[in-house]
Amino acid sequence: MPGLSDIATLEHTHKSVMMGLRGGVDDVDKNKFRLEMEDAVRKVGLDFFIGVVPNSKREAARIYAGDMVEAHRQGVDFARKIYRTRISGKYDILVLNAYPKDTDLIQTETAFTPLRTIGTEIMKEKGILIVVSCCSKGLGYHALFGPGMRLYRRPSEQRQWKGRDLIIFSPNLHQREFHTIFWKGYQLVNNFDSLFLQLKERFENGCDVAILPCAPLQLPTCAI
Repeated sequence: MPGLSDIATLEHTHKSVMMGLRGGVDDVDKNKFRLEMEDAVRKVGLDFFIGVVPNSKREAARIYAGDMVEAHRQGVDFARKIYRTRISGKYDILVLNAYPKDTDLIQTETAFTPLRTIGTEIMKEKGILIVVSCCSKGLGYHALFGPGMRLYRRPSEQRQWKGRDLIIFSPNLHQREFHTIFWKGYQLVNNFDSLFLQLKERFENGCDVAILPCAPLQLPTCAI
């Protein structure tokens, strides 16, 4: 669809999904946006579909091909099996690794995808949320959500985190780039030793830590 649509159409679809009006995580069969997209593509005419389920190394774990709905749903079923993560307990620190969407800061926000299914239920009230991202391309570019673009909004505190602290650990970002996307109350740390020392001082009596590698791909469930 992005290759066929004008910017106004892309703005409408992105806004609807990001605001949670038509789509969600792991609700493919009743996802209104997904169904609308499939209906539109049927009318345009699509002869063949190829979908890839990647593993943690971005290799093809499996490839599904054929009808765009049937093959896609088979891929979804497989992805649910390998990406499903059962999490129990509550943690002082939740670490989200933004890989494989960690090339720039704008795409790094996809690391929060697991929180759309589990919220902050697995974090203690005074817990810290840490996102690890390489950001080798710095801030990055997005034609809708980037600075000055149609859907760009000045960063603000995220209510869904219920006052918990957020730290972005990235060795390749500057403060100016960071606060273009993230609220001034959140923190950027460039040096791992500095981050470790900060956490050690805060949790001097020890802490419980949960780490989600490849967070943009995972589908966690709570078992508290």
